[in-house]
Amino acid sequence: MHRPQPARTVECLVATLVMGLVAVAPAAADTIRVPQDVPLLQDAVDGATDGDEILVSKGDYPSLVINQKVNLSIRAKGKVRIGSAGDGGGAALQITTCNFISISKLRFESTPGDSVMLFDSEDVTLCGVRVSDAGGRAVHVDDCSDITLEKVRIDGTGLEGIRTDGSQRVTIEKCLVMDTGGDAIALSSGNNALPTDDSTVCRTRIVRPGDDGLDINGSGNHAEKVIVRDADEDAFEVDTDGAGSDNSFLKCKAIKPAFNGFEIGGSMNTLEQSTVVRPGEDGIALRGTGAHEVLKCRVQKPFFDGFFLVGGSIGNTLTDNKVAGASDDGIDVQTTGNAITGNKVAGSDDNGLEVQSTGNTFTENKVRGSGDFDIADSAGGNTYVDNKFKTTNLLFAQGALP
Repeated sequence: MHRPQPARTVECLVATLVMGLVAVAPAAADTIRVPQDVPLLQDAVDGATDGDEILVSKGDYPSLVINQKVNLSIRAKGKVRIGSAGDGGGAALQITTCNFISISKLRFESTPGDSVMLFDSEDVTLCGVRVSDAGGRAVHVDDCSDITLEKVRIDGTGLEGIRTDGSQRVTIEKCLVMDTGGDAIALSSGNNALPTDDSTVCRTRIVRPGDDGLDINGSGNHAEKVIVRDADEDAFEVDTDGAGSDNSFLKCKAIKPAFNGFEIGGSMNTLEQSTVVRPGEDGIALRGTGAHEVLKCRVQKPFFDGFFLVGGSIGNTLTDNKVAGASDDGIDVQTTGNAITGNKVAGSDDNGLEVQSTGNTFTENKVRGSGDFDIADSAGGNTYVDNKFKTTNLLFAQGALP
């Protein structure tokens, strides 16, 4: 008589379930070595799956395209140069429609066009990448979000060092950008460019840019501890007619720019605890529609004005700033509705305060050692409260005595 064997039946069921689980489990991430496992880097990228890491041994490799990949890491072991094997056309590294890509320590030397191009991608990190003598841009980021450039070193480009267009949440941190043909870093520079928003540039050094050091066309961007030396134009700029609003600069430094230390257009931008040394024109020029705020900044020996408030830029706030040794005026006000409070101006060759418009309020400012007047108000209709001026030239159509 045949008897059932329940224990064996249970064992079979368990084995079947286990085999099923194994069948549907995702493949484990692989480490792919180039050229040891796969001779060609492009083949390794094309064959990689979610979570793979590609380790690239030293050598020269052709241009590389990463297209529609997710969760891929490429890391150099030794000196790995991309786009240096005689091929041409397009960027040396193109990353298109990708997510969660990490690129570490690759090098790009003398590429004829852009070195790195990112398009329509999210969560891409470039770390320790080096670019030298690029014919175009070192890095171009277009229509992307959540991009990080960390410890990227750029030395020589034909165009901008780093340019972003129509992108959000780009972080540029601990980078060095030198000797660029255009702006060192352009967050959608140009009045017709699609803006870049909510991005950060921090602890980055810029040396000898061929145009501006950091140029912004967008909103909600933040620069902190960025140093710009010897810019051919402005050290820092928010485009005058572009979408430049609610951007902030904290503890930044402009050293010997050919034009202005800060050229601020748009509206509602903030400068705090920043320094300008020996600019070729003005220390800080406020343009656009205004409502800018400048707090605890220092301007030393500008060739023109320390602060220049241009007509049309109304309702600005200058608080607790210092200007020393201006070759023209310390603070030149050509617009209305501004609140100038607690500032110190010393040693201006012309006027300490030059006021050419009505409706401004000056409170607790200290001006001394001016070549002409500590305060020269040719407009009248301004209010003065508890200021300290030694030499004055004022019209008092509506204003109170200083």
